[in-house]
Amino acid sequence: MTGWDEELVCSSPAKVVLEENIPDIYMEIMKAIGEGICEIRSYERSEAYLSFLRDELQERVDAFGITEEYRKQDPRFVQYHNSLLNGEEMNAQ
Repeated sequence: MTGWDEELVCSSPAKVVLEENIPDIYMEIMKAIGEGICEIRSYERSEAYLSFLRDELQERVDAFGITEEYRKQDPRFVQYHNSLLNGEEMNAQ
């Protein structure tokens, strides 16, 4: 099940009428932003938002019983999550 409204999801197979391979989607999005074709809205790195993210992540760490040792070894925690959980991202604005 998706979070999409029902009218956006086809209940039966649909024929693909056009397919386009975009080798570097990030560059295409940045180009479109520069041309005023689209706008990207993202959350700012405010202390309040980072605190919210840290609390949400900590709830999941606790719920799944993720240990400190696991956090030190798992590449996702090492690269992305530990700095947020340790509050280091709080000063990176």
